[in-house]
Formats: sequence, structure tokens, C-alpha cells
Amino acid sequence: MIDYKTLVGDDRIHASLYTDPRIFAEEMDRIFHAGWVFVGHDCSAERGFWPMSLNLNPAYVASHWESVEIGAARSGRTPKRSDWRLVREIFVADTDAEALRLSAGGMMGRMMTEYFLPLLASFQFTEFLKHRPDVPDSDVTPEYCARHNWLVGSPATVAERLQAIYDEVGGFGTLLLFCFDYTENPKAWHRVAPLDGAAGQGGHAEVQGPGAQVIDYKTLVGDDRIHASLYTDPRIFA
Repeated sequence: MIDYKTLVGDDRIHASLYTDPRIFAEEMDRIFHAGWVFVGHDCSAERGFWPMSLNLNPAYVASHWESVEIGAARSGRTPKRSDWRLVREIFVADTDAEALRLSAGGMMGRMMTEYFLPLLASFQFTEFLKHRPDVPDSDVTPEYCARHNWLVGSPATVAERLQAIYDEVGGFGTLLLFCFDYTENPKAWHRVAPLDGAAGQGGHAEVQGPGAQVIDYKTLVGDDRIHASLYTDPRIFA
């Protein structure tokens, strides 16, 4: 048992609060796992902010709306699902097999293997990528995510999967694209395109990616300075 009272004074705190692995383990168990997403949506909804959920399995994401409603009710607000934004990995190709190869076998797979999967595993969050709790952690690979969590495949397959996610979470308003650096194969990445109306009654897919970008950032960023419009242009903010 950690006696936190001995570690926190009126004008200083003990360095072990930042270095003790036991404290980190308690933080993960009592704060992070127990309610970080819930608290985030709860507080933002109370203030009228638009909710956004990240790219975890649909069953887990579906639970976020309850916290939105609880937070909004505390300030007398009525949240709208049309304001809810979901982030997803998306890759569209001519065939399902080609999309799987270019996504899990490309930069999307590399990011998952080298960064995102180890990150989630470090705080025991891999379970929220699984479509069933009995799936071994070792089975959660980029290929697994492409088949169960990502929107990957032909246009018809992606539209079908998007509709399934929409139905499973109970409806949302906007789909945000999780972007990846496909500089070695930009044409493949630019195939990711808006799927208007695919998100169900009243919903739409708002895909933001390189193919839709019209701002020439190269003219705004130099070796030793950047243009002030990066901070003032509403298109860049959007």
C-alpha cells in the first residue's frame, strides 16, 4: 500500500510519483482503465463540445455515448448523435485482397507493428481491439485489425462495414480518416474517397485526407520560418 500523503506536501511532491512503477500500475488500473474515455466524453459533453471517439473496436466505442448523455444532462444539454465523430483507419482498393495487402502490408501495418500495438499493450489496452475477449493478444496483428476494426476493402466492402459500425454504435454523424504517410505509393492512398450516405440515415462520411487537400503547405513553411497564415487561415484550422 502506497501512502500518498507522505509523498505530497504543501509546496513539493516526491519524485517517486513520476518514477515508481507501483504508482504507474495503480494509475493505469484506477484512473486510466476505469474512466479516461468516460471522463473525457463526460466533461466535454457537459460543456457542449463535440464528442470524438478513437479507433477501437465498435462494441467498446458504443459505450461512449452513455457518458456523453450523462455529461450533457448535467448542464441541461441534449446531445445529438449527428455531432459525434468517429476516427477509423480506412483503405479502399479495387478488391478486398488488394486493400488488405496495401493496408496491413503497407504503412498502416508498419505503424501498428512498430508503434500503436506496442503502445496499447504497454497499458493493457489490447483487449479493446478484439472482436471477442477470448482472442489471444498475440493474434491481434495488423491483419487482424484490418479484418475486424479497420474499414478495408473494395468500395462495396467498405460501405458495408461502415454501415455495420454505424448500426453497432447506434449512429454517429461524421467519419474522420486516420491518416498515414503513403509517400512511396500516393496513388493507392488517394483512392480513399468520401462514401456519402454510407453511414446510414442522417449520417455521412466526412473523409479528410491528402487527396482532398488544396493548401500548398510547402509555400508556407521555410527552413527558418513559417507563414503566419498557419495560425490564422480557417481552412487550415478546419
